[in-house]
Amino acid sequence: MKQHDTLDFPGDDYSITIRSEKIVREVQDSEEYRMDDSSAIFAMLQESIKPIDFSYYLKRYIYREAGFRQDFQSVSTDQYVDTIASAFENKGVPCSIKPTSTRPRNAIRNWLSQKTVSRETVIILGFGLEMSLEDVNGFLTKVLQESTLNPKDPIETICWYCLKEHSGYYHFRRLISAYEALPGTTESSHDLSGRETALLRTEVSDIRSEKTLIAYLNQLRRIDGKSRQSVDARMIFDRLYNEAREIIASLNNEIEEKQNEIEVDRLRDELSRSDRLYDEQKQDRIRSRVGQRRNWSAEEITPVQFEEVLFSAVPRDRHGNLLPMKGSSLNEQFRGKRLNRQHLQEILSGSGQINRYDLATMNFFVLSQNDDQEDPVKRYQDFVSSTNTILDRCGMGELYAANPYDAFLMICMLSDYPLGTYADVWEMSYESEE
Repeated sequence: MKQHDTLDFPGDDYSITIRSEKIVREVQDSEEYRMDDSSAIFAMLQESIKPIDFSYYLKRYIYREAGFRQDFQSVSTDQYVDTIASAFENKGVPCSIKPTSTRPRNAIRNWLSQKTVSRETVIILGFGLEMSLEDVNGFLTKVLQESTLNPKDPIETICWYCLKEHSGYYHFRRLISAYEALPGTTESSHDLSGRETALLRTEVSDIRSEKTLIAYLNQLRRIDGKSRQSVDARMIFDRLYNEAREIIASLNNEIEEKQNEIEVDRLRDELSRSDRLYDEQKQDRIRSRVGQRRNWSAEEITPVQFEEVLFSAVPRDRHGNLLPMKGSSLNEQFRGKRLNRQHLQEILSGSGQINRYDLATMNFFVLSQNDDQEDPVKRYQDFVSSTNTILDRCGMGELYAANPYDAFLMICMLSDYPLGTYADVWEMSYESEE
């Protein structure tokens, strides 16, 4: 099949990105948005921007690569199955990296009907359809909404090398066997687990021979599954979370100060009408009440406080937990993207993986509280630019307007009060279900 560098086709009816960006612009320019931005955004998410299944992207890719002449909607599933099966058979590629009893055509038919698939499926499709490295990474980031091929994972690193060198599946399997036959690690082997993923990505890109590849793979043997998580993502997430904690501590202190002022004024009024105390005693009591104001520090802010601020309008159950996502009318669009206390605690403990939505949401929260930036357009541009830089560094793909949650964050940032709009839309999604 022909080689292309993008999953979009600018200029035709199937360019998802262009269509989605147009929808976002139209909503932002609409009278409904100016009157009630939260309701306009909620309507957009319910009616116009919906999650797109993996099966649609795969069909779209095959339609373009195979050069079908008929209308896209009229191509039958059997035609796609025949096209993929023929490509796999010609190249001697099985339907799974691991041994399986599933018949190839049944596996292909499943791919053409699924909402999402595993990373291994994308890799096997890469070899079966002779995709470019850019196309495989595009499927991983835009379609699966995950990271590009991981330079800390030996199988994905071998895939990376083979795609870059235009080697086929047989070569891929031979290199896996060579990796599995490597002797145990020695003390002289370098430990790559603490290296930044972005630097390792550059190192893998520079590999030009099998000898260099095998030497690199030998170093990967010292990395366990947990250590394969992106060091870059954790460093960036920790920085953003610490900034968020400082912001929340400051917000709490403002609330404490205002509440304390109300209580002091009330006490001062009561004492002014009392003759039982001397003036000095009254002043002592007022000073004592002023000193009772709590002063929050960033270290005192926990995932619980963060959740209470980010999801301030989401209903809770009798235990204080956010209602399940299935109770939201935006469950399909937002499922798996909620940075609640449980997920945040898992990330902080190291047991949970950081995904692109965690980084985008945390960056959104921090920038939404930037009081120095009053221009919504400039604030939006800062958000898109900084978030794309973060995601690119972590190999997670830039913000994608066809992705409902990405579009949601972007258009919220264009509103006058981004965090308030964010909370309102979440609240509406539960109210509509009720």
